Amino acid sequence: MGILIAAAGHRRLRVIGLAAAILAAGAVPAAALSAGTYRGRTSQHEQASARVQAGTVRTLRIAWIAYCTRTQAVLGTAAHPLATVHTNISLTRQGRWSARGAYTASSGNGYTERFHVSDHGAVTARHGVRGVFTGKVRVYDTASGAYVDTCSSGRITFTARRAG
Repeated sequence: MGILIAAAGHRRLRVIGLAAAILAAGAVPAAALSAGTYRGRTSQHEQASARVQAGTVRTLRIAWIAYCTRTQAVLGTAAHPLATVHTNISLTRQGRWSARGAYTASSGNGYTERFHVSDHGAVTARHGVRGVFTGKVRVYDTASGAYVDTCSSGRITFTARRAG
């Protein structure tokens, strides 16, 4: 089980009980990964970070921007990107993971946003943390409930190296 946290500027929401999908069960050999904190960037030039401990990605944080199809709006900015945080993701023996989640947040300006996110990747001593993230947001008018737009990050890759 994991916790999924979303934040975007003034938006902050915590959804407890979203399960991280595990590719395979089993303990992770110490040689397969390196415990510690990792920091890096995404293919959108936003921040990515992970904290790894005892065969688990304790925290994976991906900052991202979503582009809307109907209104041509952009959710998130370089100064205030959207952010998704997955916690307590179990790793396979090979140091791999897969996680997904869904959550709803108020934009603070009359819209409700329904997020669907997923990521997968690996932790290795040689390459650090590498993965792929995708995020999709359906936007609704809060007052009427009417659908407004769908926004998507597209495929975002990320890499993070051991910090310190």
